[in-house]
Amino acid sequence: MAPTALCHPAIICAESIAALYFLHPIPTQPFSNPVTDIQHRSEGYTLPFDKERSLCSTLAFLAYTKDNNNNIPAICLEEGADGAYLNVLLAINKQEHKSNTHILEELEPRFKGIFSLLAHVDDGSPDVENEVFRAIISMCSNRILYRLGLIRSHGKDPRRSIKECLQLALGYFRRIATYKKATLDSFIDRAKEVVKLVDSWSKHQRQPELEELVEGIHHIRQVENVYDLINTIPNREMDPSSRAHLIRIISKVARYREAARSLYRTAKQTPLVRKMHLVPIRLPPKAFNRDLGINSKPDLKSTISLVDEIRNEKDLAQVCHILNSTKKKANEQFIAQTRKTLHEAKIHAEIQLLYYCEFYKLPNTRLPRVVCSSKDACWLCNEFILMYEKIHTPRCHGKLYPGWRLPAECEPEYRELVTRYNSRLQSHISKGVKVLFERRRRTVYPDPNESTLLSLAWSCSTL
Repeated sequence: MAPTALCHPAIICAESIAALYFLHPIPTQPFSNPVTDIQHRSEGYTLPFDKERSLCSTLAFLAYTKDNNNNIPAICLEEGADGAYLNVLLAINKQEHKSNTHILEELEPRFKGIFSLLAHVDDGSPDVENEVFRAIISMCSNRILYRLGLIRSHGKDPRRSIKECLQLALGYFRRIATYKKATLDSFIDRAKEVVKLVDSWSKHQRQPELEELVEGIHHIRQVENVYDLINTIPNREMDPSSRAHLIRIISKVARYREAARSLYRTAKQTPLVRKMHLVPIRLPPKAFNRDLGINSKPDLKSTISLVDEIRNEKDLAQVCHILNSTKKKANEQFIAQTRKTLHEAKIHAEIQLLYYCEFYKLPNTRLPRVVCSSKDACWLCNEFILMYEKIHTPRCHGKLYPGWRLPAECEPEYRELVTRYNSRLQSHISKGVKVLFERRRRTVYPDPNESTLLSLAWSCSTL
């Protein structure tokens, strides 16, 4: 690496990411982010913070309509002056300026259809909630069917279907009644009904059957302590991963029904939500420039020696030894990863939204207070959001994706922001090396569940 002062901050960032990935691919276990006072600000806002967070999370969940990790969406909400309107800012992970443009184009009319229905919740029509539900099922049918294990995702192994999982559970509970009778009977009746609804969908494969199936799974979700009940099934009858898989199916698929109710009630109680408009976010082409990395010469020693714990070649060799590597092999891996990051990395959707809010936000609009993705924030996104301070994201799954980058803009305001971020990453490299020396081994965390559900503004018992 050239002297730090001569390097573009985007190159320094890529080298820091490669160094961190070498030290700890999963830096931390999943965690929730606390809400700070600056994020919870209320002056000038119409929407209460908790409703903004719940609404943002719900819309982000719905925006992930197909099972493709290259198309992860994120959303934040931008209020117009005096509550004149509510812009729903939507971004998708992008590698190039034109990447995933078709996804934004597909989502735009779908969301507009839902928002149009919500605009009329106060017109006296009793069926608006069900119309919203039908619009959601139409928009998200591909993702729902994949969650249910009823279709395969391209390039992935088939999932065990909801029918197979429920039949395993029913096989056990029909033989052994070890739980409260009312709860057990309710689960058995509703699970049997869902098995029938799966067969009905498989026969007809139409939207009405899928709507009934989602309703049926929502009814299972409403069984008292249903997840505790499922977890009473012993491992010899249903292994832990299958139990967890069944619980995920129920919670995620039931959320589509809950989302319709939540959106309807929020719009009913909060007039601003009837004035939602989708705004697809497209950063300018210069943000995706990759020319900066053409002449870079990454070097692990130069990057990692910036931390206090690495004083000489011997210390670096010790780091490599602890990580079961050599200086030569480690440097080769570092160079390859840095170049891969510079040439192939994506700008994650949350980062696109923060850059839009910081540099391109419309005048006379309120800065969003929450950003949500369809997944929990990755570790690098979360660190940037924490540094930015003004916007909250609910959770971080703790995993570091090395194919991550910042926009490649050169304005002074941008350089100040990314320079602060680079300092933060350098601090984490220092902490990582210190922990490595203390423990004499790499800290290994299990691969996390990257997608968790945020509680809605209303509990399931009220739905």
